[in-house]
Amino acid sequence: MASHDPTLPTLVTSGPQQGRKDSSYSTFSVGKQHFKRAPCQDVLFGVLFWLHLFGLWGYVGYRLNNILNDKRMGGELSLDVQTGYFPVILSGIGIALACSLLWTILIRAFPKTIVYFTIFMVIVVQASIVGLALYSKMYSQAAVGGVCLLLTLLYIWFIWESLAFTALLLETTVSVLMQYYGSFILSFASAIPGLVVVLAYVAALAIFKHDSLDKDGDKNEVIWLIPLLIFSFFWTWAVLGNVVHTTICGVIGRWYFLSEGGSATGPALGQALSNSFGSIALGSLIMALVKMMKMMFRMVQQAAAESDNVVLMCVACIFACIAQCIEDLLEFLSTYAFAYVALYGQSFCQAARSTWDLLGTSGLHMLVAYDLTAAVTFLGGLICAGVTAICTWGILKLHGDYKLPDGTEVKDTDTTEAVYLGFVASLGLGLFLVMSSAVESGACALLVCFAEEPGMICERHPALNEKLQELLNKVQSQNAEES
Repeated sequence: MASHDPTLPTLVTSGPQQGRKDSSYSTFSVGKQHFKRAPCQDVLFGVLFWLHLFGLWGYVGYRLNNILNDKRMGGELSLDVQTGYFPVILSGIGIALACSLLWTILIRAFPKTIVYFTIFMVIVVQASIVGLALYSKMYSQAAVGGVCLLLTLLYIWFIWESLAFTALLLETTVSVLMQYYGSFILSFASAIPGLVVVLAYVAALAIFKHDSLDKDGDKNEVIWLIPLLIFSFFWTWAVLGNVVHTTICGVIGRWYFLSEGGSATGPALGQALSNSFGSIALGSLIMALVKMMKMMFRMVQQAAAESDNVVLMCVACIFACIAQCIEDLLEFLSTYAFAYVALYGQSFCQAARSTWDLLGTSGLHMLVAYDLTAAVTFLGGLICAGVTAICTWGILKLHGDYKLPDGTEVKDTDTTEAVYLGFVASLGLGLFLVMSSAVESGACALLVCFAEEPGMICERHPALNEKLQELLNKVQSQNAEES
């Protein structure tokens, strides 16, 4: 007798009430057909985030005003802008936006093909690494790579039947997000504050560096300001990304549970920026602390390597690996926890407990969906980075050397051009990951909806339920044939 595949969800087919958990609704009301206002959660951490941001940037603004009054510094900044390479960077941004839009369209049109192609590329990359190691006569590295390749093949064999479900998850997510096109606008628009955050913190770092070199700055002040700046960047960047993630989860929840037309992005964004903002700030704070710890261990490891302190280097390496494992685990848990924050109005700690409970009942499927959607997104990001770099290189070659307003040509070395291309490639990867996060977030929220309220599929989404039933019946028939 064939058993049910543990990597696929159990579907409810007899009615909307089966499988529904008592008192599971806390953010929305099925009877009133709209999301209700949930109490504000983790308010203290939301307030703390804004206080730290205003305090830090108040000081940065004060120092910037002093530096801009220096004619020499202002002249150097003006010269950098007038070289004409800023239009090239803007062109790279446009190319990255176009690649992101094309990849989104392809995911909707060919979800299964892209999922299988991603799996194929993972195998090709690992096999290429093993081949290069053998060609270079690095046999120990080749052996390690071969073991990793075998484990990857075993993992793919074990999750093979879940690939079709993940493809359906991505296809449904993209279809819903295109129905509520405001979610894609939000994802694209989030690139703007993302760029502002990066440029602002780079400028602040330059200001602190200026303070440490010039006589008008306090070097002892800079020693503790730079770590604070780095931590603030980690926290702010995480908050920005998690606001978008939580908003997309709210959009998917409104479609899944309410299935009404009209705007969903606006209310979901309003909830993320108000009632759920404290929970977002708390979860992001925890991730920022872990990232800061990992960076500190890496710095200690590098310093120990430079001073040939083998013992300290080994200890720092062990702690850095532990911090990396903690970071990966927290990223997984927080991804689903913010879905609970958006769907059920829970605090971050409550949402983390709910995620852990869900992991205990359908953990393998959560891991597979999380892993595959992230792999699809990352592959698209690498392609986007490559296309952006190649197209930008073409623009540089066709345009030739840039000129200053006085007619002076700006001739760059090959190294400088490589820096530009590396920068726009990183920019293309970053923009793609920010903008395509909507699909990854939506798939996460949809999986939570399937697991928590499977009966709602029959009631509100019969077409989706039919596809899932067809997929489940196919898997069961294959199991029956094998047995």
